[in-house]
Amino acid sequence: MKSIQRFFIASLAMGALPALLGCTLAGHWQFGFVFVVLSGGWWLQQRRRMAWHSVFFLAYMGALAFAGTLSVGAGWLLAAAVAVLVSWDLNLLLQQAGAANLVNEALLVRAHLRALGRVVVLSLLLGAAVLLIRIQLSFWIAFLLALVVILALNSMMRQVVDE
Repeated sequence: MKSIQRFFIASLAMGALPALLGCTLAGHWQFGFVFVVLSGGWWLQQRRRMAWHSVFFLAYMGALAFAGTLSVGAGWLLAAAVAVLVSWDLNLLLQQAGAANLVNEALLVRAHLRALGRVVVLSLLLGAAVLLIRIQLSFWIAFLLALVVILALNSMMRQVVDE
């Protein structure tokens, strides 16, 4: 689980860095340090084996949403949001693995990271496409497209869980 721990720390850093840079470039460098504090707190709660990962995840996402109102670039926020989702997933994996006696830990870690990598790449590609492609859609078409995306992600996550 040491490799998962390292990936968890790296994902926290990759969540804080684009958010901090985006806030700094938008002229709100003071607010950018909120992400550094959240990452540090999240890392500390994981080290102490506390189960507050969902609280930190929601606080982080709320801070990212607020940063969006401060005219922080959407690309920075997308990168930070995906990294925070990875942090949340890896923190949950660390918590579950610590509570169970794993027989083939290396195989589980490899399979989980492979599936997580696919989800990250897909999320970044879809997010980048949404940010780069500008078209006019009515509300109902956008609603149906969002529903299709949610169902596709749900199906993908079921496949990941079944592995």
